[in-house]
Amino acid sequence: GVIKDLPFQFGSFHENCFMHTLKTANGYITVVVNGNNTVEKFGIVSNKQLNSKLLYGDGWNPKLNLLTINANETVVIKWD
Repeated sequence: GVIKDLPFQFGSFHENCFMHTLKTANGYITVVVNGNNTVEKFGIVSNKQLNSKLLYGDGWNPKLNLLTINANETVVIKWD
């Protein structure tokens, strides 16, 4: 299905949290937004075997593919 074909998705549903994925020449860029007034923690699941680098924000744990994002914050991750 369509969900299985996505390169990245949240490990579980989080209301008011959004992920946008952009394709680059060598990989992807994901922009994650927490629209809540509380800290959110979730895994990012991928069907790709790519290395990640935090470009903007904080709270990304690449070893666990786990993001802890503060209230009303944005995080940008590069994958290649």
